[in-house]
Amino acid sequence: GVIINHEKRLARLSGKVAVVKVGANSEVELKEKRDRVEDAICATKAAIKEGIVPGGGIALLNAAQNVLVTSEGEQVLLDAIKAPFKTILANAGIENYKIPTVEGEGLNVVTGDMVNMIKSGIIDPLLVTKSALRNAASVATTILSTDCVINNIRN
Repeated sequence: GVIINHEKRLARLSGKVAVVKVGANSEVELKEKRDRVEDAICATKAAIKEGIVPGGGIALLNAAQNVLVTSEGEQVLLDAIKAPFKTILANAGIENYKIPTVEGEGLNVVTGDMVNMIKSGIIDPLLVTKSALRNAASVATTILSTDCVINNIRN
């Protein structure tokens, strides 16, 4: 009864419990919204755990500027590291763009302005960025050690 309610209130006040209510007009819309909220919660937890980096592929793009290319394999790696930035711009319909040269700056695809990504709230959890890079390297290693790969070419 009363003690449990006080414990629940105390937990809410201490920041350990939150209730997120999601409403929708259909089951499909509700599932989509619920998935987005769950993704946001997981991203927030990851950001709290390991910190944040500039979003929009800028952290990897900045890292790519420090890669000295001395072989074809390193060039492939460099191109792969730049891919998230280029893909985000392509998905936003932006074709002509200048690659940002100032560390932490990038293109806000909504406004079209060059901004400091962190100050503008365009961020990625470091844990997510590191995991994506590790997973990509793992997949690449698997493909390189495979005799045959079947590719489903998209138009």
